[in-house]
Amino acid sequence: MAYERSGPERFLSTFPLLAEVAEQTRLGAVPRQADLGRYVARLAGLHGMSLAVAGALERGEPAGTAAALGKLLGTTTEGDIADFADLLTEPSSPPELRRLVADAVVQRPGFTLRGGTNEVLRGVVARGLGMR
Repeated sequence: MAYERSGPERFLSTFPLLAEVAEQTRLGAVPRQADLGRYVARLAGLHGMSLAVAGALERGEPAGTAAALGKLLGTTTEGDIADFADLLTEPSSPPELRRLVADAVVQRPGFTLRGGTNEVLRGVVARGLGMR
């Protein structure tokens, strides 16, 4: 399961949307928001986690708990990015941004289903940390 849960596809599906928000912010079409930097930082942290899990798996070390945590945080971030961009988008926003937001909002429920629901992942993490 660690292999299935630890890849960057677990947190990068809304990256094109975040990149477009950043571009539209740069162009002045979207107002500046401090949350943009927070989401970029979260993605950077998730990237580091994914690389750490991949390294542990390569060395034959157990990584199930870390992979489940990465997936849980990744899908939460994906949904948060979709919500963030949705709140920024107006009917007058650039068409590409509106399209990416619409796609993310429609896909949002599926983010938590790939590799286990958030509730299941929380249980895996709790067991891995000896809390269950």
